[in-house]
Amino acid sequence: MKSTLAPDWRYLLLRAHLTQPMPTQRFSSELMRALTWQIGVEGLAQTQASVISFDEKTGALIMRMRRGQERRLAASMALISRIAEQPAHFESMRISGTVSHLKKKPEKNK
Repeated sequence: MKSTLAPDWRYLLLRAHLTQPMPTQRFSSELMRALTWQIGVEGLAQTQASVISFDEKTGALIMRMRRGQERRLAASMALISRIAEQPAHFESMRISGTVSHLKKKPEKNK
């Protein structure tokens, strides 16, 4: 039986479009700073958003958040326009309950 105290996580796959490549550690730090500026400290505490992985080459970004906060985080990410003084754009791709499901290629419409 699943513990009711454990949070129910959701994962968001985004594509980060940056003008210049940025190391993963710096990107994560600057992204969380921009997200805090966008939704505030209280909003960040409610979503419990965190960066799970970032691929510098492709711009693939996976973020984790609490269940029920998916739309809020996706909308907030779409509103971010600058990361570390450079223009940036985030495109939401998919939301899932597991990271492994996000990494699977989407099925084409039949």
